[in-house]
Amino acid sequence: MILLFSGIFLGLGWFAAHAGVVPILGPLVATFAPDVFLIGLVLLAIWIAKKFATKKITVGGLAAVLSIVMGLNTRLPTIMSDVLSDRASDRQVIARLEGAVGQSIHVVAPQAELSARRDPYSHAVPACYGDGCLATKGFSTAYPGIERHYWHEKVMDVVLASGFSKATQGESAPTLTIGQEQDDYFVTIRIQLTDANGKAMSHYRGRYRNRFPYETKDGVQSIEAESPLVLEYLLHGNLLNRIAARRAPNGDSYPLTAFLKSASHLTHPQGLIFDLISGMPPTNNESSSEKIRLEILEEKVYDPVWVIKEEPMSNVSKWSELTWDSKRDERCKTLLKPEIDGAPQLQTWHLFVNDLSGRKKVRYTGIAICDPDAIWFLDYVIEKGRTVLTKYSANGDLIYRVGFDKPIEPYGYPGGIIFRTFTVENGYLQFEWWNTNQSGRDMHVKRSLKVRFREPSR
Repeated sequence: MILLFSGIFLGLGWFAAHAGVVPILGPLVATFAPDVFLIGLVLLAIWIAKKFATKKITVGGLAAVLSIVMGLNTRLPTIMSDVLSDRASDRQVIARLEGAVGQSIHVVAPQAELSARRDPYSHAVPACYGDGCLATKGFSTAYPGIERHYWHEKVMDVVLASGFSKATQGESAPTLTIGQEQDDYFVTIRIQLTDANGKAMSHYRGRYRNRFPYETKDGVQSIEAESPLVLEYLLHGNLLNRIAARRAPNGDSYPLTAFLKSASHLTHPQGLIFDLISGMPPTNNESSSEKIRLEILEEKVYDPVWVIKEEPMSNVSKWSELTWDSKRDERCKTLLKPEIDGAPQLQTWHLFVNDLSGRKKVRYTGIAICDPDAIWFLDYVIEKGRTVLTKYSANGDLIYRVGFDKPIEPYGYPGGIIFRTFTVENGYLQFEWWNTNQSGRDMHVKRSLKVRFREPSR
């Protein structure tokens, strides 16, 4: 009877693994297939144990051992080796590199990109069909080129995003040495930071499992190897494998980004260091602004609200005509350039075109306002309840960084600076602050303030 039920569960697991072709319900059923298959293996282990032992305690012990052996199957020796091995990663910071954004550094890296599996114990899985994955089409292994399966770090992009600048040949500067070695089963990454005199400051070694013996190499779809991938999914996607995977050590994901964060500390007036892992604007808020008070010159409250209507079929925005300064916006493109070509505006440093050193960096934190001789960067987020303005000369010299409390807003109408009204007159910076809300395509203006403050002297 036990053998019969074992066969039933093994068969159900096999068929459930193929159920992903059924829309919606199929992929859900397929996710349980490895554990159903595992139940069949456990029942088979009990049947075998009863053949070789009579005492219940002996049968139970033997069945447990056989279940683990069958459940982990071909991965058992590898898992034991991984669990008992030394730490998979080791990072030591002897002396942290202190400096400012733009710090020059030599980079020695034979590989332009570092990469390894996100999940070292990944296995063949049902291949998703379509973006919504309502059904599956066969099976696939992890794909090295897909960020979801492998993490990737472009060496120079990470170094630049961390605030460094590339040193010129012969320049006295720290050196970052990076190496990646790969064999059939492991990727090993080594990173070392030395000072300008060659003295070690920090180092990292990480080991990453690349694949397993007797399993299909990454990058294969079911059209190339159907049956092996189904069997690998059933054997290696079960609960026992998942538990064992959590016990096995693995190197850090995005090791270069993590290494530079821990091994160096570069300051910047905007207090910003970019994080390539999340792809989000930075949140390392170290620098506070000089506090100033706004002088309110004029206030107008709209009751009822002023509605700026947009025509549904119009290509011209009335709101933009009232608030945007296209001339200044175009000027920014001539004064600033992204350090990493093709990167989204908020996800890379920008260099000043007029800076001969090429090492003065700045970050977009919202709108930039560009005059021929000065550039302001607006930030509504970095200091809670305050708006921050950072002013640079056209060649990248910091002039000032100031912040003011946001005017108390009417309920439901957040405020902001109106780009077009931003002017400098007689040592004062003057602009309008509008409290608005959007309804569909239309903008509702509740209040407008005309304000100013005296610019700090250098």
